[in-house]
Amino acid sequence: MIGIGWGTPRFDALCEARARAVYEQPAETEEALLMWQAAGVQRVLVHDGGGPHSDAACNEANGNIWGLLYALEHVKQHDNCVRYFTPSDGTDMLALANAANRAAQEECGGGQLAL
Repeated sequence: MIGIGWGTPRFDALCEARARAVYEQPAETEEALLMWQAAGVQRVLVHDGGGPHSDAACNEANGNIWGLLYALEHVKQHDNCVRYFTPSDGTDMLALANAANRAAQEECGGGQLAL
């Protein structure tokens, strides 16, 4: 196991890489949308339709902006649905992720990240 001290450049780089991997990905699941909700996202752009399994509702939803709560109720239209969402309200997800990482550091009072 390798220990990397909190607040070091390497730790900060790992946190930013993790934040990019988690927060800059489109949301395809209820869990991802809930994470976005906790981060302050309120509106999302719907990406759906045009695929081989798309139905009329998928095609109609594509390109619309939905409130996050509505999106949580309509994550998937059907079993083969490929719907996903991206923030549409200008939320800087990376900045939110980095703020969450800093808050976690302060809460834990420093320490080491074990890899």
